Amino acid sequence: MISAQDQQAIAHLEETFALQKAAYLKAPCPSLKEREELLMRIPAMLMSNAKRIAQAMNSDYGYHPELTTYMFDVANVAGRAQFAAAHSRSGWLATIAL
Repeated sequence: MISAQDQQAIAHLEETFALQKAAYLKAPCPSLKEREELLMRIPAMLMSNAKRIAQAMNSDYGYHPELTTYMFDVANVAGRAQFAAAHSRSGWLATIAL
């Protein structure tokens, strides 16, 4: 039996997926410039939500050290997004630019 809390979480996920699908269908092939702008938003989003990410990781796994989350799940991903944006014009992303 699914609890009320789980049903609420499932409904939230379904709503989120519907919004993502609508956003994708609205612009399925963003330009290279748009892709770069989206990639450059990732670091700020991660850094401003680092504490919440660490709390969620700890909750999901029972114990997940904050420093590990900051190093590998926040800073590492933020750095990869910056790298991808900085090298997008010379890499594979440039070949699909519209």
